[in-house]
Amino acid sequence: MNILIVSNLIGATSVGGMFIQIQNTAKFLSEKKLNVTLHNPFEKIEKNKFDAIHIFGANISTYHFVNELHKKNIPFFLSPIFFSTHSTRKLKLALTSQKIFQKILSGTFNDIGIVNQMCKMAKAILPNTNEEKKLIQNSFNIEEEKIVVIPNGVDKNFANGNPEEFEKQFAVKNFVLNVGYFGKRKNTLKQLNIASKMDLQFVFIGESFDDNYSYECKKIISNSKNILHINKLENNSELLKSAYFSAKVFCLPSLFETPGIAALEAAICGTNIAITKYGGTKEYFLNYAEYIEPKSEEAIRNAIEKSFQKEKSENLKIHILENYTWEKIAQTTIDAYKKFL
Repeated sequence: MNILIVSNLIGATSVGGMFIQIQNTAKFLSEKKLNVTLHNPFEKIEKNKFDAIHIFGANISTYHFVNELHKKNIPFFLSPIFFSTHSTRKLKLALTSQKIFQKILSGTFNDIGIVNQMCKMAKAILPNTNEEKKLIQNSFNIEEEKIVVIPNGVDKNFANGNPEEFEKQFAVKNFVLNVGYFGKRKNTLKQLNIASKMDLQFVFIGESFDDNYSYECKKIISNSKNILHINKLENNSELLKSAYFSAKVFCLPSLFETPGIAALEAAICGTNIAITKYGGTKEYFLNYAEYIEPKSEEAIRNAIEKSFQKEKSENLKIHILENYTWEKIAQTTIDAYKKFL
């Protein structure tokens, strides 16, 4: 089977969750003897060259590519990586508003309208969670038979490591860890503000940017003795694994996650998890995590404290390794391809 994987052009400039998802999907599909090609925008796509085209990310950067496929009657699979904290009713209202606005100014789009159109054009939709599935199905009136949940995964190699390297290099241990870029969706500023007022050690590993939001984050860090910021560690680095093993709690109070690959990585290192309740996280972490209402500072603080008081356990690690390794996800993806081809 020949598979073409396509995503937006900015993916490799910011190695976040979607980039890791694409890289591992390609890697483990290849290990299962599929012929996988990562899209080169300068290469022409022949209609019969690939058995399946798999698009990651439903947004303006992939919309025009998908529209061209649709006009040429080339079928594709879509992993939207879409979530919204807005209700189905509000999303439907946004779609109605766009239709009215387009009559006045043709060619205008909003984000919800783009996702809707891409889902309508796709041969099959492959969301990461059942919560994402329901949101797409109900908001865009997509038939259930067209949707198959393909979970996010984790590299099982993260389960093999130790805390010594990180503790030796940074002289901290038994801390609260966050891994991810500084940004509003990640709720970084709020978590930093809470961290600065707690008697616990915090470590933030992730990229900051040259913008006002990152500036406010770094200002809190510079004024707080209990917060260590490490700008970036490569995803496959031994030092990152060591950080997960050294941490007592991994806290990800984002506005939503689907479900947060870093949290899966931390979980199989035995770290206690405190995570946002939005985005389908409960499907992955069950009753093994503390769930956070991200808009509430009190909820974030309480989740951190409860998680810190818990003893570390292997139960979540076992659950994740049994259900969410990339090897298993690759087979689920292949089954979805076969179902619709």
